Amino acid sequence: MRAKSFNCVYASELLISDSGLLTTLALFYDKVSLPHPYDLDANAKPLIRWPFDKLDDLEIEQRHYRSWINANKELFNAGVLEVLPPPLEAQRDEPVDLAQRLLEELGSSLPYFTSSQVFSGKLALAMHALFSQTTDPEFITSRPGNTSTQHLQTVLATSLLEYQLPQLEKLHPEQILELREEVAPYKQGFIDYLSKMTDNVEQRLQSTANDANEAARRTVERVIIPEFNEFLAQELPHRVGWWAGLIQKTASTLSSVIKVVVTPWDMANYFDVAGNPFGLVEHFTDPMVERASNKHRAIQFINTIERLTDT
Repeated sequence: MRAKSFNCVYASELLISDSGLLTTLALFYDKVSLPHPYDLDANAKPLIRWPFDKLDDLEIEQRHYRSWINANKELFNAGVLEVLPPPLEAQRDEPVDLAQRLLEELGSSLPYFTSSQVFSGKLALAMHALFSQTTDPEFITSRPGNTSTQHLQTVLATSLLEYQLPQLEKLHPEQILELREEVAPYKQGFIDYLSKMTDNVEQRLQSTANDANEAARRTVERVIIPEFNEFLAQELPHRVGWWAGLIQKTASTLSSVIKVVVTPWDMANYFDVAGNPFGLVEHFTDPMVERASNKHRAIQFINTIERLTDT
């Protein structure tokens, strides 16, 4: 069990518009924080004074933001998602050169803010970048040069789950919460396994022009997926041989055997076959040690999601 929570701040947008990425982050992290939205939340403090002719457009953007919040209300209520408070709480905390610093952060050559900068969330993200004091690491989907372990872990997790489980984008919040509970026993092993793979990603950055997403995709395709497949291919014949002797002793039904072969990562299936009084401790010892490896826990993490999302 982790000594502390495994959290992040998603700082690419004010909301997570990619539903597949939302699911991945919700499964991978204990909590995902979002930057304060300022003008895009009708109940929040605005950053600029709006001319009358822009109010209708602003209201449309505010409805869109509120709609996304409401659609993911269950994730907010469960503490999986949260919106951060404003990084500058009071007027007196604002520096006198606030506008200039924001324009520089935006890379703007204009002496004023545009409505598109607000509607896209860029202005609120600039406030977050300049003044946020959160202690959780930030995840930005594209951040060239960031080779921190947690950033590369997240990029790897996103690439792996998208590659193996593209149907994640179709999940509803209640399904995401159910999956979080199912994969919780395997998550630490999954995280540790990805940590071992971050060096592989980092080594590929030079050949991918510092594109961590492309480097991660290559690691997934060329290392992780083949390794997973090899692991299962090598383990399955051993299991089948072990099960064959076990079946003779227990006279298990054919349906039970098929169930174990199809889902070898489900520990409950071993007991489904081995529920008998024959003193089979020696049969369990070695397999259980093998199953404790990070690689196997990573496979369990993936396959648990795959099994549940296919139902």
